[in-house]
Order: sequence, then structure tokens, then C-alpha cells
Amino acid sequence: MGAQFIETTMHTPVMLSRVADSLYWMSRYLERAKHTARLLNVHFDLMLDQPHGTAEQYRQYLLASLQLPSDYDKTQDDYSLTRWMALDPDNSNSVRACIGVARENARQVREQISSEMWEQMNQIFLFVEQVNIDAMWESTPQEFFQNVKTSIHLFQGLADSTMVHGQGWHFIQAGRFMERSIATAALMDVFFCPEHHLAQSTIDDLQVPKYLLWLGLLRSCTAFEAYCKIYTVELEPRSILEFLGLNAEFPSAPIGGQVACTLICNMRKSMKSPPMIYMPISQASSASVRAFMMPSIKAILPIRLWQIRRLIERVAFQQMPVCSTNSPTEIDQSTN
Repeated sequence: MGAQFIETTMHTPVMLSRVADSLYWMSRYLERAKHTARLLNVHFDLMLDQPHGTAEQYRQYLLASLQLPSDYDKTQDDYSLTRWMALDPDNSNSVRACIGVARENARQVREQISSEMWEQMNQIFLFVEQVNIDAMWESTPQEFFQNVKTSIHLFQGLADSTMVHGQGWHFIQAGRFMERSIATAALMDVFFCPEHHLAQSTIDDLQVPKYLLWLGLLRSCTAFEAYCKIYTVELEPRSILEFLGLNAEFPSAPIGGQVACTLICNMRKSMKSPPMIYMPISQASSASVRAFMMPSIKAILPIRLWQIRRLIERVAFQQMPVCSTNSPTEIDQSTN
């Protein structure tokens, strides 16, 4: 008598929308805190031996890429920039504020995340809360930013290795990829089209060397080493645009937002079958994005980058249940 097989179906409970909302925004706020810490770290590294005028202009690029050009009067020097963007609790986009909101979202869904994740979240929160701006400034701000990035990377690794890769894990991945894609698109928008974001006087009298600008863009996306492995160390704007915008294998590319959308759209499917651990982007999808961006880069670049960022933001709000207390101010305004 031949072998008999019993067909089984894995039961996956339905996730409440408020739980999905908290997991999604927990992940997005952590990614935002890491992105802000990375931008500040790159700024301090690149502007270490640069003249005052060069550092001042690069701060304008930094704030514009964070969608905060109107707050330049609060960051006239690097000390005030660090205090406001890293530790100011009144700034909803500061590293401290983002980590605080992420922890609050994690607390609301404590039963959905692992004990290791919760412990790491508390360690990140306590570390940032105990930092004093004067003490940090006397040592090195770069050490603080590096600790923030490393701690958040550890949390994300714990999520991948200790959580069941079900609906909750998918929402965490969706939030991370969505925030990362919006941040990269915003950086590309500012660095490739500064005339839409910076004062005309800055553009007419640009003191930041072009090489430093392109190096800052790549390092802000953690893309410099990956770029050099494909295009060598010669920083060409067209090659940088192609790599950041069209390379589906690069984890911070705006095309990664499509991965987030795919994760969200497959939530219903995962309720009936084992969840997919990895969801690659199809060749057809990559080809459609390439056809969308490449016809005339110089002529349509400002429009395309704006469309990419707004498309990602719009999909995020159409697909996800968003609490008003959790949604970032700048994203709310962009959807109006």
C-alpha cells in the first residue's frame, strides 16, 4: 500500500488594524531615527576640515532632504543642529522623539513582538534619554550617532531572527521599506534638483565641492561602497542616479517601496498560506520603473523624483491604517 499524505493548513489569526498600525509605525519611526542619525554623522565627517561657508551650505542640503528647510534659522551652527535634530523633545523629527514614539507603539503591541526586541527597544530608548548634549559635544557626536544606528540595526536583526514571519513581521518590513524609500527619494530630489529646495543665492554661489555633494548623497544612503563596486570611485551624476533609482538589488532604492506595497497587498494571501520569507521584484516591474524614469533624464528629472516620492507616500496612506497621533507631520502635509 502506497504512502498516504495528510493535507494540513496552517492557521493564521486575523490581525487587528490597530496592531498592524502600531507595528508599521514602530518600524517607520525607528527607520527615520536611523536615517536622521546617519545624515548627521555624514555631515560631521565630510565637513570636519571644511570652511564655515561650505558647512553652512551643506546644512541647507541636509535640512532640505529631511523636508525641513523652513527650520534653518534654528540650526545656524553644528551645535544647534545636533541639539535640535538629535535630542530636542519638542522637535517631532528628532532622533529622541522618533525613538520615543517607536517605543510607545511597541508598548501597545508588546505581545506581538519578542522579548529580545522589547529589551533592545528599551535599551535604545534609555540610551538616548540619558544623553546630555554638552557631554556628547565634548566627546564626539559621531559616536552617539553610530551607537544609534548600530542599536536600531540590532533591533531590526532581532525582528528577523526572533519573530514568526507572519502578518506582524510583514507590516514591520513594510514600514521599514516605505520609510527608507521615501527618505532616499527625498535625498535624490534635493541633491539632483537643488533649485526646487534651496535659496537661489546658495545655488549661484555654491561653495560645496561637487565631489563632496555626491559623496554625501551616497554615504547618506549607505551606498558609497556598493556604488564603487559597480561604477568604480568616479562619481558621475548619471551613474549615481541610475544606481540609487533603478538598481532593484540595492536595499535603499526607491523601488524598495514597491516591495513594501507587495508585502501589504499579500497580507490577505498570507492568511491562507505560509508567509513568504522573501518577495523579489519581478523583471517586469523593474522594466516598468526603468521605462518610467529613463526617456529624458535631464528634462523630466524634477518631475520624476517628485512623482516617485509622492507615489510612495500616497500608497502608504491608501494601504495602511494610520492613527493621527502617529503620522509624521511632513507626510500629512504632503498628502493634502
